Amino acid sequence: MLSNHKKELEEAKKFAEKISKIPANNPHPLIQIDLNGILLYANPAAERIFTDLKDKGFEHAYLAGLNDYIQSYKETGQTALNREITVDDVTYYQSLSPVIIDGEKALVVYGYNITDIKQAQEKARLLETAVETAKDGIMITDADLEDGPNIVYVNDAFTKITGYTPEEVMGKTPRILQGPGTNRKTLDDLKEKLSQGRSFQGELFNYGKDKRGYWLDISVVPVKDDDGNITHFAAIERDITERKAFEKELMVTRESAEVASRAKGNFLANMSHELRTPMNGIIGLSSLLLEAHMDDESKESVRSINTSAEGLLALLNDLLDFSKIEAGELSLEEIPMNLKESIYQVTDILRPIASKKGLTIDLSFSPTAPRWVVGDQNRIRQVFYNLIGNAIKFTEKGGARVDVSTFRSNGGDEQVRFRIEDTGVGISEEARETIFDKFIQADASTARKFGGTGLGLTITKQLIEAMGGRIGVESVVGKGSTFWFDIPFEILSDYKDETEKPGKSVPQMTSFEGYSALVVDDHPTNILFMNKLLQKLKFSYIQTAHDGRDAVEKFQAEDFNVVMMDCQMPEMDGFEATRHIREFEETSTKNKTPIIAVTADAMKGTHGRCLEAGMDYYITKPISIEQVKEALSQFLIPREDVIDDIPAQIPEEPITKANGHNPVDLEHLRQFTDGDPDEEKEFFDVFLSQAEESMQDLENNVTEGYNENWKKAAHKLKGSAANLGAADLSDLCKTAEFEAESTLDEKQVMMKAITEELSKVHSFLDGLH
Repeated sequence: MLSNHKKELEEAKKFAEKISKIPANNPHPLIQIDLNGILLYANPAAERIFTDLKDKGFEHAYLAGLNDYIQSYKETGQTALNREITVDDVTYYQSLSPVIIDGEKALVVYGYNITDIKQAQEKARLLETAVETAKDGIMITDADLEDGPNIVYVNDAFTKITGYTPEEVMGKTPRILQGPGTNRKTLDDLKEKLSQGRSFQGELFNYGKDKRGYWLDISVVPVKDDDGNITHFAAIERDITERKAFEKELMVTRESAEVASRAKGNFLANMSHELRTPMNGIIGLSSLLLEAHMDDESKESVRSINTSAEGLLALLNDLLDFSKIEAGELSLEEIPMNLKESIYQVTDILRPIASKKGLTIDLSFSPTAPRWVVGDQNRIRQVFYNLIGNAIKFTEKGGARVDVSTFRSNGGDEQVRFRIEDTGVGISEEARETIFDKFIQADASTARKFGGTGLGLTITKQLIEAMGGRIGVESVVGKGSTFWFDIPFEILSDYKDETEKPGKSVPQMTSFEGYSALVVDDHPTNILFMNKLLQKLKFSYIQTAHDGRDAVEKFQAEDFNVVMMDCQMPEMDGFEATRHIREFEETSTKNKTPIIAVTADAMKGTHGRCLEAGMDYYITKPISIEQVKEALSQFLIPREDVIDDIPAQIPEEPITKANGHNPVDLEHLRQFTDGDPDEEKEFFDVFLSQAEESMQDLENNVTEGYNENWKKAAHKLKGSAANLGAADLSDLCKTAEFEAESTLDEKQVMMKAITEELSKVHSFLDGLH
């Protein structure tokens, strides 16, 4: 018996120990406290969460209000209480229970964190309120597309739109809302997308309880559970009946307006043509009379007739262009045109007019501005004639300046920007708002003082917009105006004018003999290209530097007439090197040396960074002799050497084809080598050697996400490939450079493409020498 009793005691002891561990291991706070606020026990969770519990007792925020409970317990014998309490933005669900401990009354306080539950409840309440009070109808159905789907919920807005109460539609399918005017194709499209687990967006014609038809803009999305299974469909419906009626009315009005506009345009076109015939006769005959012998009075009368007729013809021409545009009969040519030459032709015509007023016309082309584009040469001339002509007309002192540059739009397309700036009378803010409107001039005195129809800027704007461009104006009254416009021309970077026949004129070579240059670039291929080019331009001394730090040291040690500075280099880039050079010049006796940026970065903003750093000019790779000559001529005075012995044409080498064209543009390359096989081989060897290093750097940095070393390696190979004439390889490297944040898979695809293109270049070069 004693043995059994002892065994029972041991088992009871083990059970008690097991039970005693429950509070200690509980992750929620559990506290025992007597009725005087003395803490008897706190489990580890309570001690960890409330470190100051022992010191504060009933004063602790977690035990707030216990005195009231104790009083009730003493008076009424209240046994237990459940409540919510918030401590430091955390909400606990708390259970208070009276117990006897060592013969004394005490309390057990147990709570658990319900903050997430409360937040979820609040979120659900907000969502329910939003859905119930939404102005758009909301309908939720089950996911049964065979026999259903069946409606399980609708909000108040649904009832207002359809007239059906929730009880009338619950358990029914949305087909209750459809009728003869409901488009079956739209319904089929809706069902197909939902069956594929996709969302639907469209317009649907439905019927209400009163059989009244109405239009809905409807959006239906699948609702999925945690496992990704579709359980319901939610539809948001907006009544657009009034909008559809307005659109229909607007369409009828627009069609009527278009008919009237075409009739007006046709009338103006016919009248303009009819009037031009007698006007040309008047101008022609009066011009002949001016050549005849007559007295001064008669000649002055004829001159007045001729001048008046010319003025009237100009007005008729404006009306004719305007009528063509209004009638939709304006057609634009799409042919190669020399942009620079086209603008020069206009300025040459207008310069004598400007000179008579003591005005100047300046024209500036940025290094990135294209020479050849696809467009309508006559219409471009007309635009410039109008804008430059206006600048001269409204300017009394100073003159006009035309700037041509390029920039990249938000979509990434390269566009040409033109600015025509004058120092004239300016345009008020109020007048600028209507300056491009039909038959509007800056103010009433404009027509009296300067003449015109008020159609010139309207026609200019419409011509630019017909070319896909846009125009704007900036102006300060009394200081002048700047008209700017952008046109997304197709740029012909490699276009050759077939009308320019070789051998017709004696070629000339620009000579910079007597000048010295510092060439700065971290890539041996680019240094070799620039050295050969400057040698062709007869530079007497050429020094090279392989990074910005080396460039600064060599600049401080020697005098140079010009610095050709790469922008992106290791150790010290071209921007920082330029700043150091400018600082050195300020503290030395050296004159300011022209620094020309030579970079593979043609993105918008680079030119500004170059100027901000202290550079004077900006050219982009691939570099060409003409490009460098134009840059150098801004700062150095060249002389033209006539070449007496014209070299024979270099026979074209047998070449391999890659994707229908050569992987290397030999014509570009041979502007540096003149077809010398030894010089070409030198270029090839240096390029291929450096290309292998760049490829190794790319391969070592094929990583997930942004990688600076990947970007630098791609930039380095991009520039040298461009200078070699390997345009496709350069473009692939450009993509890799600007996609440095790509995923690992995307970089591997880019790496494969670059490797394959470099292999084509390698094979092509091997086949030449």
